[in-house]
Amino acid sequence: MKFETIKSKKKILLIGIILFCIGVTLILTSTLAAYKKTTTIKIAEGTVNYIIPDMKIVAINVQDGVDENGNNTYKSVPDLWYYDTSENYIVNHSETYCDVYDYEYDEWYESRDFVFKFDNNSFTFSVEGIYAKNTKCYIYLDINDGSNEITIDDILASKTKDKRVDFSTIFTEDTTGTIYIGIENYALSYYYAGAPTDNYVKFAGAYWRIIRINGNGSLRMIYSGNVDEIDALTIEDDGITKFDVLANGYDDSETRYTQLCEDYSPYDSCSFDELENYNEYLDIELGFCLDKTYSEDYYCTAFTVITKEECLSYPSSFNYAWELGTIYGPYKRLVKNKAPIFECPDSNDLDKIEAGLITADEVAYVGGVVKQENKNYYLYTGYEYWTWSLYVDNFDSYDIFFTVEDNGSLNAAYEGYGTISIRPVINLKSNILLTGLGTIDVPYEVVGLS
Repeated sequence: MKFETIKSKKKILLIGIILFCIGVTLILTSTLAAYKKTTTIKIAEGTVNYIIPDMKIVAINVQDGVDENGNNTYKSVPDLWYYDTSENYIVNHSETYCDVYDYEYDEWYESRDFVFKFDNNSFTFSVEGIYAKNTKCYIYLDINDGSNEITIDDILASKTKDKRVDFSTIFTEDTTGTIYIGIENYALSYYYAGAPTDNYVKFAGAYWRIIRINGNGSLRMIYSGNVDEIDALTIEDDGITKFDVLANGYDDSETRYTQLCEDYSPYDSCSFDELENYNEYLDIELGFCLDKTYSEDYYCTAFTVITKEECLSYPSSFNYAWELGTIYGPYKRLVKNKAPIFECPDSNDLDKIEAGLITADEVAYVGGVVKQENKNYYLYTGYEYWTWSLYVDNFDSYDIFFTVEDNGSLNAAYEGYGTISIRPVINLKSNILLTGLGTIDVPYEVVGLS
């Protein structure tokens, strides 16, 4: 009898544990649902579906024209038969709002603290910031004709997302409307690759091409000609304005930049004097990484990037050798492994300055490959220019840097070798406001900060 009593108690205990676990699961599920911040709302197919139990979409209004006073007119989304999917829509943040119930004061109040993003490719909303129960939202979508104020998030939401995995061959596709996914310091970084026609920016008296949306949400772009040289953007003959080289080594990244730059057109100097007028828009804290990590490995003592076979095939008079020496991180990643990265391997190599240069890793992401000609991607200019990436330390006497060759390939050169150009790169803050469509005719233009 004693044994049977113990056995019965064990059964009761086991049942109690199971019921307790079920109860905890139900509580956690309901609690997490109540505080879920982000969801996707499908608005195609004539229905509005959402999974946040605390939010109610009262109305989604889509612009269908402009009245005689120049104000946008809207039509309610439930009547979706008219919906023109060929248009490029963005969320009108000034019109969009939510009614939130304050349980403490027992009253409703209007809020615009929520972030709504609209994806034109999947016809879905992303919503962030929904906390209170029974929140009622009124969403307005405008047709983006280039005159609307937009954010970097709006640019991202308007693109199809894709991912590149093979960096051993050049990339030349027309990728207009597509942006590619990378990783930077455990955050997503979205970059333009191939030959897009929708990454033009007009800023600070110059034209630029967007390289990527950085992991912190800021915008990195490369100089592509001043405002008087719009025709140069076709990159014919000599192409975009060249920058002369002033060599003789460097002490740090800022010194290297100023030593390389003799004519920082359109600003007429390397002191960033003109660019400082736009400091409020620049993300200087993000910085530029001059990767100095190194290891011992074999390389050719020629300053160009070549294979062992090519190196040894040169006449003996060239004195080239395939030998063990000091190679830098970018060499190992791009020449040997064909595996670029966005991260800075050593934070001590990060310099917080107004402008730098593109890295060889970024060139590889875009579509450039060591010793492979590529005249069909947006970094091709028809002339050679420096990158921000070290190649090898040649006999410990001088450093060799990666360059983008005049045929679009990645190569290398040492400072003082001929005339090699530079193309400044800057980072714009994540909260910039822009207008435009990103095309050469209607480029993005910075109009303020949110």
